[in-house]
Amino acid sequence: MALARMMAQMGIADAVKPKLTYMFAINGGATLVAKGEVEVGLFNISEVQSAKGVTLVGALPPAVQSYIVFSASIHTRSSSPEPPQAFIKALSDPSARELWKAGGLESLTSER
Repeated sequence: MALARMMAQMGIADAVKPKLTYMFAINGGATLVAKGEVEVGLFNISEVQSAKGVTLVGALPPAVQSYIVFSASIHTRSSSPEPPQAFIKALSDPSARELWKAGGLESLTSER
């Protein structure tokens, strides 16, 4: 798990272990924060932005940040490759970057 690795890397794993609850935002982790049942949640930014009752206060420092990389492909024997090709082109077009950013995602290219 990325968070466990990050805490070990920072040298705080043993100190914070008794206080941790591992739960994905989408599976109720954000709700625990919103209800005040836990003080802090560490979630994907895109999940925090859509959660009710929580506020994004910032990203983790780059030194401990981990990224989820999305990719797309089309089966080589697709009977109709044009629609998925157009979809992938639209998603990866530089003009779509602001929409991705608004959703809590960022480009890993040099043109962030």
